[in-house]
Amino acid sequence: MSELRANPNTPDNVLMCFDMKLCGHNMILQYTDTQWRQITEFENGNIFTSEFVDYEIANTSESKVLFKTEVDGVLRETTYTILDQDNISYYVELDGFRWKEYLHRKH
Repeated sequence: MSELRANPNTPDNVLMCFDMKLCGHNMILQYTDTQWRQITEFENGNIFTSEFVDYEIANTSESKVLFKTEVDGVLRETTYTILDQDNISYYVELDGFRWKEYLHRKH
């Protein structure tokens, strides 16, 4: 968060998301061989459950996995970087601003 606040180019709506405690969250991914959805519990206690969307694993390597999904008719590609057994990262883009998110597996 400090990196986002220190960047003068960070859009107000991105900062507002964190200020309203809607960005830091716990997320559960439910998936089958061809579909996934996320269930997100935000810091303010609200819970959001997405619809299932089709996905495809387009490419894998020792440290990266490229997923392709189609949401509302728009093809999206996201590369997840495997940091270690319990941690991955990926980039999020909102209104042309990009930042890195980290996910930690809960045991």
